[in-house]
Amino acid sequence: MCGRERTPRYAKGRARPQSVRARRGGDAFGDTLRDDVTRPDDYDEVPYEDRPVAETHPDRLHRVARAAGLPIAPPERARILELGCAHAVNLLPIAAALPGARVLGIDRSARQIERARHDVAAVGLTNLEVRCADVMDLDLGGERFDYVIVHGVLSWVPDAVRDRVLSLCATVLDAAGVAYVSYNAMPGWAVGDGVRRTLRELVGDGPATERVAEARAALAWLRGASPDPEVVEAVLLDQELAELEHRTDAYLLHEYLVPDGRAYWLREFVALAEQAGLAYVDDVARVGLDDAERQVLEDRVAARTSDPIARAQLFDVLAHRRFRASVLAHADAPRVADRRPHGRSRVPAVASIPARPCVSVLARFEAEHRGFVTTPEHACAPVDPFVACVVARLDGTRTEGDLVAALTDDLRSGRLRADAPLAAIEPALPRLIHGALERLRAEGLLLPP
Repeated sequence: MCGRERTPRYAKGRARPQSVRARRGGDAFGDTLRDDVTRPDDYDEVPYEDRPVAETHPDRLHRVARAAGLPIAPPERARILELGCAHAVNLLPIAAALPGARVLGIDRSARQIERARHDVAAVGLTNLEVRCADVMDLDLGGERFDYVIVHGVLSWVPDAVRDRVLSLCATVLDAAGVAYVSYNAMPGWAVGDGVRRTLRELVGDGPATERVAEARAALAWLRGASPDPEVVEAVLLDQELAELEHRTDAYLLHEYLVPDGRAYWLREFVALAEQAGLAYVDDVARVGLDDAERQVLEDRVAARTSDPIARAQLFDVLAHRRFRASVLAHADAPRVADRRPHGRSRVPAVASIPARPCVSVLARFEAEHRGFVTTPEHACAPVDPFVACVVARLDGTRTEGDLVAALTDDLRSGRLRADAPLAAIEPALPRLIHGALERLRAEGLLLPP
């Protein structure tokens, strides 16, 4: 397993140090207001393979809400809504970790919702429901939620859809609930937006795969045509173009070829939220600074102004922040003096590998079908085909010796391919399997006997 790569999304999102989110799953929520917006079938033709986003987990949002004095419901018995859930890749592990919560996902893409329903049934979850619906006319019948997640939507939809999303958050949010809303942020997104607008000029309006091919050719041309990086602006542009050469087709299509891509200054976003009756609480997106660097910068900004929004905006400028994940609450939300979070007790990592190691049904499903497993911290831990084969068999019925025999059979039959001769691999299998199990144990994925 290795470090995760986060991906923004449509109806979800991706990142670099500060997370540049693209969209995952279906198109924007309603029939678009212009003829040149991304086609609904773009997400079916080139699906966005998203990952769980740690910052969206109700555990994280609960701590932020309690720190602000909001008497929010504990995650383990909460009502959770995600707008733009795509194939529920983010909601599946949330629902699995919180069996007492009621979880609902909404997405406009029928194909994504069909896939989500299949996956929910495969994992056997009864507390997660997904619906195919358009946010522009979504009616939840007066139902209220403690946590609303809107990840990778706001920066990729027309203004009318953006305003509807914020208004809907205010409508369905419980009195003490919070909404997570992510978006590309200024000033860090300025160079990326320049590249996006340039690609829109250079790429035609053919099928999605054709536009991606044209975009890659345009990126190569831009790198060759740009001046030598002797000034800061040229360096930033070259870095942006170089990184895009290694991005997936889905990222390029849904982040840089969308017609309604835009970034927001924090104060602009706060004003939009206030128009919907929501107030800014905090931000949970990561920035490209370590804890010490961040504290130094926060102290410097605090010494300059006492206005919390001005402080946050100055921080964004100095940190060159390009992505935000803001937490919102009702402007008139109740507050309490007790700000301690109601901590959910987690199952601690087992001290040693059990005789018959076992992981959750969800982990086995993810390893087999998605190439990653979601950790107890709601982080994505990618797994290679070998580790995926190990995880898929960890149902608590096999010893390490049984696992060695099963993978030996896979190698000999060709179900599992290897880069080295079998004669060299088979003697190393016990060590490799034990190492995989130890990494799973360290991640907290092995269940107690």
